[in-house]
This record gives sequence, structure tokens and C-alpha cells, in this order.
Amino acid sequence: IEDAWVLAACLARAVDVPAALSRYETLRIVRATRVQAIARANGEIFHLSGRLRRLAVFGGMAIGGRLVPGIVNRRHDWIMGYDVTREQPLDG
Repeated sequence: IEDAWVLAACLARAVDVPAALSRYETLRIVRATRVQAIARANGEIFHLSGRLRRLAVFGGMAIGGRLVPGIVNRRHDWIMGYDVTREQPLDG
């Protein structure tokens, strides 16, 4: 959704579409790369093989979540709390 918003904003101002697409890429590459890295890491975590590995990881998450509610999800706050309409520098 973020990407769509930025792409639409870039194209809405565009006289030169290739330049607008280049601007879009410049604006999104760092965040999109970071989100993809987190998604890959989550894929590895949530598709662990072996009962003991799953118990160690998920058990640790469960204990951490009970001791400090919300701690497991805090590592994703930078994704969920981001407002692309306020924080994305479209000018320049």
C-alpha cells in the first residue's frame, strides 16, 4: 500500500514518466529492501523444522510476551507505525 501511494504521487506530478519512476525507486528502495529482509527472516522463524527448534523459538516468544506484553511485536513498530503520507519526502 505504501508503494502504491508513493508511485501514484510520483506519477501524478510527472511530466517525464521515466524520471518519475526513477524518483519512485529512489524513495522506496531502502525501506522496501528492509521490509523484504524482515519478511525473509520471519519466513525462516515461522517455518522452522524440528520440534526442539520450534519449542525453543516459540517458547521464548511466548515467555517474553507474557513477561513484557508486546515485546515480540515491537520489532515491527517501524513498519506498522509508518505513515507514508506524512513521512515520505516526495519533493526534491
